[in-house]
Amino acid sequence: MHDARSGLRCGQEVWAALADGEAIQIAWEWTEIQPDVVALFDPMNILCNVALIDGTGHELARSRRMLHLNNVVHQLDWRGALDWRNAN
Repeated sequence: MHDARSGLRCGQEVWAALADGEAIQIAWEWTEIQPDVVALFDPMNILCNVALIDGTGHELARSRRMLHLNNVVHQLDWRGALDWRNAN
């Protein structure tokens, strides 16, 4: 999608994998901050369909969960996978 005023693009990414036959998905929005430079739109709004638990078996607090999900997103080559011709 293009911002009509700035001409900069934005979009959504969804990445998925199978683990023990179960689908794991992670999704986020991105925005172009200057031509050909993209970043997470809202680093505190990454969606994932699995619970993250600590060493004692308790679900992580939202802030710790977001920290881990941000680390996962930054390890993925999602910027390189963007298809600029179809990002509209």
